Amino acid sequence: MGFPVIGIHILPHAVVYHYRDEINRLHHSLSYVRRVLALDYFIKTRKELKHIRKGWLLWSLIGNFFSAALGRDKAMFFSTIKIFRLVAFGPNPYQQATKNKQRITEPTL
Repeated sequence: MGFPVIGIHILPHAVVYHYRDEINRLHHSLSYVRRVLALDYFIKTRKELKHIRKGWLLWSLIGNFFSAALGRDKAMFFSTIKIFRLVAFGPNPYQQATKNKQRITEPTL
């Protein structure tokens, strides 16, 4: 990887707090929607993922739906409903952009 051999020190007990910082981060529900859309896109387009069924993804979304409902997380609840509709019935914005030879980083839902 190009690292110098003598300059690496491993700190197994170091505590890191930056992953909890809210500054310059997407809202959890929005990043969740984008991750699931990307996963759906890769399942549909990659040959090595042809063994993965859409039903499995939908089943996990149902589990996330109930988890958000029981946890009373409204943003995740409605995001899960939206993403379930897109995966089950609607067009994936990433897949449509690929067909139109576009590149999107912020899909409109």
